[in-house]
Amino acid sequence: MLCVDCFLRKYPLYKIKNRGIKVKLCPMCHSYAVRRNFVRGRGLSFSEVTKAIVEDSVNKMVKLPFYSKLTIVDFKAPESFMQNRFSIPVIVEVRHVEEDVAERFTLEIEVYAEKCPLCKRKEKGVSEAVIQIRKERGRLNADEREKIVEFLRELARKSRDPKAYIANVEITGGGVNVWIGGLKFAEMAARVLRKRFHGSMRIFRTFGGLDSSGKHMLTASILIKIP
Repeated sequence: MLCVDCFLRKYPLYKIKNRGIKVKLCPMCHSYAVRRNFVRGRGLSFSEVTKAIVEDSVNKMVKLPFYSKLTIVDFKAPESFMQNRFSIPVIVEVRHVEEDVAERFTLEIEVYAEKCPLCKRKEKGVSEAVIQIRKERGRLNADEREKIVEFLRELARKSRDPKAYIANVEITGGGVNVWIGGLKFAEMAARVLRKRFHGSMRIFRTFGGLDSSGKHMLTASILIKIP
């Protein structure tokens, strides 16, 4: 029978791919990127997102053989995003699934603030569509305009589309123009708005500028007329 040290030399419980890893965390929406793109975390609380960062990072830092199981024993993270950069020390235990053999070690996760591409879009007021709301006769009054804009804001809050945001609101002589971050959400919201206020709708699509990948971006102007 092998002693523990000899057993671990013959059957190592884990392999460290990287003892330290850097994670980008958006301070505005809490989405994060462990290595490349911002893909997760949007809408989570700070404590929820730090837990998710730890779990994702540890999985990328440690490689396990089929006979090992990893457990995150403890980690220390700040209670709020008060600094542009902070570290999360993580205590990890790896245990053999059949034998009474285990090892503990510490990993270090470095988190630093960086706005995600979507939040940068919002700050710049980037939009892919404008919904133009008019009355068939006369002009929209202030109460009607406020009711319509708030209706669209509520749709955006309930949507899971990351581009579902209002980039700008422009009051015109006869109605209101609402600039929407994403074309897909804009067309959906316009249909719901038309049905809600029993109006008519026309969509005018065109190719605008280039997106971040260099492709032409499809944009739209949506006209809604309500009774």
